[in-house]
Amino acid sequence: MELKQLSDEQLSEFDTDDMFVERWNLITQCIDRDFPDGKFCFLDLGGGNGIFTDRLLYRYPEARAVVLDNSELLIRRNKPNPRKTILLASVEDMEAKLAGQQFDIVFMNWLLHHLVADSYAQTRENVRSAVGLARRHLTPKGRVSVFENLCDGILLDGLPSYLIFYISSSRWLAPLTKKLGANTAGVGVCYRSERQWLALFSSVGLRAVSSQAEKEPWYIPTFKKVLLYVLHIRDLKANLFWLKAG
Repeated sequence: MELKQLSDEQLSEFDTDDMFVERWNLITQCIDRDFPDGKFCFLDLGGGNGIFTDRLLYRYPEARAVVLDNSELLIRRNKPNPRKTILLASVEDMEAKLAGQQFDIVFMNWLLHHLVADSYAQTRENVRSAVGLARRHLTPKGRVSVFENLCDGILLDGLPSYLIFYISSSRWLAPLTKKLGANTAGVGVCYRSERQWLALFSSVGLRAVSSQAEKEPWYIPTFKKVLLYVLHIRDLKANLFWLKAG
């Protein structure tokens, strides 16, 4: 797996909590339905500062967690908790670091679109490999929870994914994309449509128990709406994929 790395300056912008009330409710509804006794162990891949994990451990006092992230900057922000193990490692090293551990839930919150390589094809393979690794660490009743931003095309479903990758990863365009608000300018991201994500999950043996988009619309300034049209994007929204093997 070939992965491009963000700078510490770029990573510092991820020292936040993006789990707004609506998003949090989507996840807890799935957990409460599938693990009603509140007893589960989970892996937070790309868990960064650990805020999401801490919130889950507070809500579910019998849960246990492992946070894995490759950013020393963000890992240092984690608060200690006797029910939380913190691992400084990349997704590509998770097999060695986890040593066969299995989890009831593997969370990947806005992680997959960051697993970029120099080419679009290799980036897609990186994401597929990461999801496949997550599947291998599930218990028999396990679930994979993926929060991602959907990028559905107006007419051609997969076109926005391709365009956004090349524009955001271009070093020549980095000054412009940074001004437009892309904190991964020069490194890149790889968003997908709902159909593309579901096809990817299926390719590694996962199927969606549910796929739920947040209802609260994003505020998008007029000039960015024009940019979305240029990039062939119908709209942008966050979506929770709740997956199981099969």
